[in-house]
Amino acid sequence: MSNQTTNSSEEIDLFYLFSLVGNFFKKCFIAAYRFIIFLLKNWIILLALIIVGVLAGYFLQKDVENSKEANALIRINFNTGSYVYDAIDLLNDKIKNNDSLFLEKSGLWKEKSLLKKVEIKPVVNFNDLTEIYGTDNRTLGLLIESYEFEGENNLSESFNKDYLYHNLEIDLSSKATHEAIDNVISYINDNKLLTSLKKEAVAIIINKIETNEETISQINAILNAYGAQQVSGVSSNQVILDKDLTGVIEKKNQLLLTNEELRENLVLSNDITVLVNKSNLIEKYSGILGNKMIVYPILLILLFLLFALLIRAFNYAKKLAQKEDAEKQNI
Repeated sequence: MSNQTTNSSEEIDLFYLFSLVGNFFKKCFIAAYRFIIFLLKNWIILLALIIVGVLAGYFLQKDVENSKEANALIRINFNTGSYVYDAIDLLNDKIKNNDSLFLEKSGLWKEKSLLKKVEIKPVVNFNDLTEIYGTDNRTLGLLIESYEFEGENNLSESFNKDYLYHNLEIDLSSKATHEAIDNVISYINDNKLLTSLKKEAVAIIINKIETNEETISQINAILNAYGAQQVSGVSSNQVILDKDLTGVIEKKNQLLLTNEELRENLVLSNDITVLVNKSNLIEKYSGILGNKMIVYPILLILLFLLFALLIRAFNYAKKLAQKEDAEKQNI
């Protein structure tokens, strides 16, 4: 008997649940139908709002110039990464505070700031780090281990001053030109103390190249002398000389390779920060939501629907109030 009662109760609960779901969808269909009828009855008003919104968006948008963006790959020389990052932070502060005197002095002001924001991010390269710290450096090993768990951002923040190459992401105003990018680089390089450091570093590189050239000349003299000896006659210590000359030849090749790298560095060491390449200025578009010819019609329609909803709510409240007043009078 109890089992039959339980089954019957469960059947009633399921029936009640299905009826609730059915009523919910029924109300949704009725609401959708009424909404469609409302739109059809007011299609003239809606069409007028769309036309007004499109026209208003067109006239307000046609004279608006979009801001621009650009990327630049730079090389930071002479271990001055910390200074460059600090200089970028200072520049962003001046942009945020609209410091016209500072920005105009740097060629970054034309009625308003030509820049909106400058971001610098290192190009992660493990070769740069191993050349500085060596492959057996314990600190470098620990940070590389943390990189495996925490990702690139952690390693970038730890070594941002030690990388050679960095990306500049620049947000510019609509009036900015490529000259603004060049002026950002000039602003970074405008430091007398670092200019002196640059001269000393370049002199050291040139001196290394000249020293290596002298050593290479001496090695060539040894090789020429040995070649002349071989032509005149076989030396008694031929095997020993051949072994020694093998090391001398390897040293010469090493010096030639070193000088090639030094000359490449010399070409890229014209300044503290060297612009390797820069992208074209690209106008920034904010997408559909930034198109006033689309946003304004939608906004006007939403305001109209909200106004209609408020009127409906007011009328409903009015009927309730009238009904309550009538009931009080009957009492």
